[in-house]
Amino acid sequence: EQIGIKRFAKPADGLSTTRSNHSTGEWACQLYRSIDSRSADFQYSEENFVPLPFDQTRNVNFFDEANKNDYKEQKINKFVGRDPRPITQKRFISASWDGFEFHKDGLTRKREIVIDRSAHDALVYHIRRAEHCLYMESQYFLSSSQFWLQDKGVKCENLIASEITLKICQKIEAGERFAAYIVLPMWSEGLPSSASVQEILHWQSNTMEAMYSRIASSIKQKKAKDESFQAKPTDYLNFYCLGNRETAKGNEATVLPKKGTPEETLWRTRRHLIYVHSKMTIVDDAVALIGSANINQRSLDGARDSEIVMGCWQPNHLANKRSTAKGDVHGFRLQCFAHTTGKMEDTFREPSNLECVERINAIAKENWERFVQDEVCEMDSYLMSYPIQVDEKNGRVTAKKGTGSLFPDTNAKILGKNSWLLPSSLTT
Repeated sequence: EQIGIKRFAKPADGLSTTRSNHSTGEWACQLYRSIDSRSADFQYSEENFVPLPFDQTRNVNFFDEANKNDYKEQKINKFVGRDPRPITQKRFISASWDGFEFHKDGLTRKREIVIDRSAHDALVYHIRRAEHCLYMESQYFLSSSQFWLQDKGVKCENLIASEITLKICQKIEAGERFAAYIVLPMWSEGLPSSASVQEILHWQSNTMEAMYSRIASSIKQKKAKDESFQAKPTDYLNFYCLGNRETAKGNEATVLPKKGTPEETLWRTRRHLIYVHSKMTIVDDAVALIGSANINQRSLDGARDSEIVMGCWQPNHLANKRSTAKGDVHGFRLQCFAHTTGKMEDTFREPSNLECVERINAIAKENWERFVQDEVCEMDSYLMSYPIQVDEKNGRVTAKKGTGSLFPDTNAKILGKNSWLLPSSLTT
């Protein structure tokens, strides 16, 4: 059950690039989880703890307030509640831009259940540490109900959305650039008009609106102090989805669908979503967190779904206040941009720049227009603007104009609706 770090003498297979300066340096990785003691043995015995060789990894230190110089012998035990058994955990922290430090601390507890929610904590940690940009892919984006404009009582209290928002607000106040690109499926798995999917979309739109409203408020406050400052919420935060269309050329179907069926509609319009099932976050082109954890309460609570996330970085290629990292994680993020847009442009190299945000948004807008137009066409670029509209003054979110508030070829509301029947614990 040790949560540790591993060093690679060379980049992992598939991550090297043709640019030699991108493939130099060592790799390090760390495992994070959402899991509890009902499904995992946390090995309470101190004797089972085997210290990890952090001292052998460049720029990585083992941190312990009692004895910072003792890497191999120091052992920390914590008692939680009335449980007499010591609980051992490694938690990720950092004190500088030059490296990473680690220390052990107690696991959390919910009622009588011992919980490891390091998947959530790792995301929070890296978002707080970010200086330039964030690229995220997730099957769901439901977060921070405590700062929604409505439905605040819903138990969806993970901090990811609020941390991203606060990071952007801090950057606006400081007059610095920051960009968050978040790619989601058009709707989560299931029939888009079903009660469960509509409720998930409702929580998602609550999350988006809470983020945009606070960003708009920060922009307003900044303008009051600096009349020359000009910005809008989508200069900092944008949501996207993926879709495709293709003509009938090369079609090999032998039986036509029945009229009036969903299959007949798809046959006629020849458009469909590309489903985003990945769960990935790239921060400052320096650290990639990839695993099974979505941005929702089920994945990040620690006492609900069991999840695993791997964080990886190159200690010789870290971001700083002046620039994003330029190692292989940077190359991987560029590949994500190229794969979804069908383009590779120099503008993409600096994702926090407003020019990059505007270019990505222009591509996404053009692709959405091709996706919804009456004429069937081939698409070789799949990144589309998520079909919402953001009020520049107050950040309020509405369905995109021209959609009739519905997803194409469906009777499903883009912003979803509360079922008032399903327990929110099932849909968050």
